[in-house]
Amino acid sequence: MLNVRRFLPLALFIIGIQFSYSVGAELNLGVNCNSEIDTCLAENAECLSVGDTEQCACQRGYVENQDKSKCLESKDTIGGYCDETVQCDFENSACTADGEQKYCFCNDDYVPDDSFKQCYPKVGTIDKDDCEITKQCPRNAECKSDTNQCSCTEGFVKNFQGTACLDEAKALNDHCSEDIQCAGILSSYCNRVVGECRCISSHIASEDLSTCLTKTNAVGGLCEESPQCVVENSACVAYGDVKYCDCDADFVPDLNSLQKCYPEINTLENDICEVSNQCPSNAECKNHGDAKKCSCKEEFVSNPQGTLCLQVADKIGFICSSSAQCERINGYCFGPFGLEKCRCNQNTSPNLANTFCNPNDLGAPCQESIDCTANWENSECVSGTSGKVCKCVPGYVEINGECLEGIGGACPVNGNCPYENSNCVDNICQCNDGFVGSIDKKSCLKKAEKLNDECQERAQCSNIVSAICNTVVGECRCVSTHVPSLDLSTCLKKVSGLNTPCEQSDQCTTSNAQCLGGLCTCKDNFVQGGNFCLEKIDTLGEGCRISAQCTPANSVCVAEQLICDCETEFVRSENNKTCLPLVDFGEPCLELAQCTLTEGDVTCSSEGKCACDAGNIFAENMCWQRKSLDEQCTKTIQCQLAENSERVHCLDDKCQCKASYIPDKTNNICNTGAHISIAMASLLSSHKADGHFILPASESQRGSAMASIRIFLFVFLASLVVLSRAENIGETCDAAVTPPQCPDNAECKEGEGGPLCECVTGYVSSDNKERCLKVTSAIDEVCEQNSQCPIEQSSCTDSKCQCNPGWVDSSDKLKCLEILSNFDDTCEESAQCNTGVLGVTAVCGESGKCTCTEGTVENSAGDKCIQGAVRLGESCSDEPNICNTVENSECNAEDMCACKDSFVASLTGEKCLAVVDGSLGNPCEENSQCNPKIPNTECVDNKCACKINFVGDINAASCLAYAGYGEECKENSQCTAETDGQVSCVLVEGKSICQCKPQNHYITPKCWFDRKLNEQCTDKKECILSDGQSDRVDCIENMCTCTSAYVADFEQNKCNSGVRNSLAIIIFAIAALFLKMC
Repeated sequence: MLNVRRFLPLALFIIGIQFSYSVGAELNLGVNCNSEIDTCLAENAECLSVGDTEQCACQRGYVENQDKSKCLESKDTIGGYCDETVQCDFENSACTADGEQKYCFCNDDYVPDDSFKQCYPKVGTIDKDDCEITKQCPRNAECKSDTNQCSCTEGFVKNFQGTACLDEAKALNDHCSEDIQCAGILSSYCNRVVGECRCISSHIASEDLSTCLTKTNAVGGLCEESPQCVVENSACVAYGDVKYCDCDADFVPDLNSLQKCYPEINTLENDICEVSNQCPSNAECKNHGDAKKCSCKEEFVSNPQGTLCLQVADKIGFICSSSAQCERINGYCFGPFGLEKCRCNQNTSPNLANTFCNPNDLGAPCQESIDCTANWENSECVSGTSGKVCKCVPGYVEINGECLEGIGGACPVNGNCPYENSNCVDNICQCNDGFVGSIDKKSCLKKAEKLNDECQERAQCSNIVSAICNTVVGECRCVSTHVPSLDLSTCLKKVSGLNTPCEQSDQCTTSNAQCLGGLCTCKDNFVQGGNFCLEKIDTLGEGCRISAQCTPANSVCVAEQLICDCETEFVRSENNKTCLPLVDFGEPCLELAQCTLTEGDVTCSSEGKCACDAGNIFAENMCWQRKSLDEQCTKTIQCQLAENSERVHCLDDKCQCKASYIPDKTNNICNTGAHISIAMASLLSSHKADGHFILPASESQRGSAMASIRIFLFVFLASLVVLSRAENIGETCDAAVTPPQCPDNAECKEGEGGPLCECVTGYVSSDNKERCLKVTSAIDEVCEQNSQCPIEQSSCTDSKCQCNPGWVDSSDKLKCLEILSNFDDTCEESAQCNTGVLGVTAVCGESGKCTCTEGTVENSAGDKCIQGAVRLGESCSDEPNICNTVENSECNAEDMCACKDSFVASLTGEKCLAVVDGSLGNPCEENSQCNPKIPNTECVDNKCACKINFVGDINAASCLAYAGYGEECKENSQCTAETDGQVSCVLVEGKSICQCKPQNHYITPKCWFDRKLNEQCTDKKECILSDGQSDRVDCIENMCTCTSAYVADFEQNKCNSGVRNSLAIIIFAIAALFLKMC
């Protein structure tokens, strides 16, 4: 049977549920419900089907909050208002507070798309991580559609980590933080100290800061600006569209090293030369005994004046004046005077082109290659410096008159190369180890192992860093910017300035510097002063530039005199080797000079202390001469008695006993009146009768009694005065009383309260009112109290009137001047400037402002004088203002003192000279001032002028080279070099060349006037015939006349043969005879 009790609770529970549904209820979110009868409590919620059941849930467009108590509006746009993150209906977002309001924002490291409907992750690495939209990319980057990666936009570059796009530098000095920003500027890097793009050390900035230009260490190197050219006497010169480092107009390069410019030489066989490039055109430097001189090259010969090398003939029949001109075609010069021509030598004959005599040796002149190959296999006719000659074809070299392949050329298998110290390796002739091929490939030269080893060519020195072959001495030597190491294994670079790294002392270019501890420092007995080593000075009074030079203790370099002297409160010793301290009276001393703080007759005693001389007494910081009674005095302290000196004072410029004391000059004492009173009392007791004094009967007794009476009366009266005398300044006095009642240097004056003791003019009362003290008139005078020092800003210090702190005494000691701390402050004397922070080299200038002495300048901060540069080239990396001591210079980009634009350095490097305006004749001091504007100029007699062999154009704006006869020219002035002015620049076949003027003709070496027969002449070369037969005419007795073998035809201007004329005469005579017979 079914147990009803058992299921009763369950039945009641089911009935209860059914009852609740049937009645209806208000339910929370997430609770099961009946959509027909139940109500969901949350706003915007309703009973919705959830799976197989119904539950209270938020309506569409709403979401449950975290505790399921509310339905919050769903947000489908980034940036919408929200209360909780569940409202943000997109991934990787959250409800984030922004001030008092909350919004749906993308999470950190995410960004919204343009529609604000989706959050995309930020891209961490440029050109690596994938992206979909540009907003994912870092600033100044964009998402490329072709790669789906972030890339920097134009004008920006990614940083080293690839996490950011940095500004790409457009020019030098632009801001940067990484080298990649400067990559667009050639040879630059990011200088992180200044945060700017700068050139690397081997380069220099262009003028427009757009690129870095290579420093050029040799003549011929490409350049943009002259500072690139580091060879002395060189500059950057434009040749067409290209600029090269070239020697200055009056210098030429050393073609061996291209690292030196030599001065030009303008004469042949005369001035001593170093290299051929110094010589005139077509000349070279050759040995002449013990010296080298300029001589014409093999293909040129010297003109008679020794200033030009004339070109030799290039064809048979060339008009010549010397057989040397015909050597190129293997001929000689022969013919009538003035019409000499080149002819072939014996055993030679002209070629078909008549341009040379058939060659007998390789290297002889030629016209076509067939002229060469007929005699030498593997040869050809090529153009050389002296014209066309037979040469070996490329890859072959001349050896013993044959054209063979040189070093580096092919060789037979296992065959030997015909060159010493070479071998055939892999069918190529190669030099053995330790050897290197010569430039002409004709030999193997031994490589140098160390400096000073022998060499012929630079390649031999290639194993040694920065070494070249010095062909003058034939040894491997360091280039000019380096010095040999101690073991001669390498070349070490010279270093300028002090405290720069080094390995050995001769690297340090600063005079008196040495390499110590790996740095260029000053040698012993020298100290550093800027970039110089200055000699230490051990004797006071000798010249100096900085205080560090002065070695005695407590000494400095005094700016005004530039000598070593002792500091304040010290004095020189007698031998000027030490500075001894000034000491007060009674303190230990070594020499008298130390005791000068005490005035008067002071000495350094045998006990080694400052003391007064014998016969003097010390008081008020002064030694006073002792004075006895009735002697002249100026101060009471001078008055000294044999005893009881307090009884005497200086009154009316004499030592006198004070009132109530009796002087005894013999014993130099001041007695009291006591013994007189005793004598007087005895007298009165012995001689009184009837109220009268009775004198003794004897004369001696009467005299003694009268003297006693007189003394008694004096003492009695003096006592009355003393009893009524004023003791202190300001007390009541009686002007009628004698002697005066007031202290010394005081007088009784009538005042508002009656007569009072007051100090006389020039004195002031002592603080205790007992004395009148003299008022001082200048600084450093002795005093006891401040009231004695009337000068403004002074007080009594150490018993002397001295200026207060912050003030300094004037040179005349009559006033105190304020010590200044700024260069713009107005000053009266230099002490105001060099006593304070501005430094010891500051002075009061003519403008009434503090300024720095010559050789020193204001630092960049403008608060101190510092040592300035002495010459150009000094380092200014620590302080750019040091360059200001060299007028018109500045600290350049390489932190060196250099001349400003439009200025050039003087030869000494101690000043900058203005570049002369581009006109000849302007004032100058040195050649360098003229060259930058007008090439080929020099400074002559302090004016810019053209160099030798150059002449100024008609506008005085350029220098044109002298042109010889037949050479190209621009102006007539060029053609006057050697033609006596009878030449002009004439346009011939499209070219302007120097030609003789009309009615002139050229015969070496100049243009001659045309002189016909029977015209006056000065030289045979002036005489010219219409048929050119100049050998038939001569200048005889200053007249153009046919020579003896010829007969003159003045009408035709000819010199005819004498036979032909005789025949004409005979025919004429026969004709005349015939006519006569008829």
